[in-house]
Amino acid sequence: MAGEPILVARYCALVIIGEATCPNILMSVGEVELVQLEAVAAAIGAPVIDLVDSCDFLIDDSLRARIAEKNRRTLILCGGWLEGAVTQVALSSLLEGYDVYVCADQVVTEDPGREHVFLERIRFCNGHIVTTRQIILEFLSQEKDPAARAPLEALLNSGAAG
Repeated sequence: MAGEPILVARYCALVIIGEATCPNILMSVGEVELVQLEAVAAAIGAPVIDLVDSCDFLIDDSLRARIAEKNRRTLILCGGWLEGAVTQVALSSLLEGYDVYVCADQVVTEDPGREHVFLERIRFCNGHIVTTRQIILEFLSQEKDPAARAPLEALLNSGAAG
C-alpha cells in the first residue's frame, strides 16, 4: 500500500548471527549494542531467532522450520561477520522469499575498506541496509499508542541508536 512503512512490526523477526569460527564475535559487535536491538525487538513484540550456535548459515530445513514457526516474513539481521555468515544468511533468506534488512551498525567486518562490497551485494539481491536508528524511527512512525512508543523513544533518546 502506498505510503505504508516498509518495516512493519507484526511481520518482523530479529536474527542474531554468530560465527562458528569466531565464538567471541558478539563481543566484537558489542553486547550493549545487540542488547539495544533486542530491546527494539521486545518493544515491538518481534521474536528473536538466535543463530549464535549454528554451524551452517544457509537456509536448511532446520533453520527454515525455526523461522517458519515465528510466522514472520521480514528478517532483521545483526551480529556476525559481514563478509561471512551475515552475507550468507541474507542471500539465502532472500532466495527463500524473505524481506531482509541488514543492520549495518550491528555487524562486524574484518576489512572496513571493503564493507561496501558486501553491502552492495546484499542490496543488489534486493536486501535492505539500515541502521539501528532507522529501524527505531520507522517503528515509531507507525506506533500511535504512547505506552508502546515509550520504550522506542527511550532507546532513541539514550543515544544507543546514534
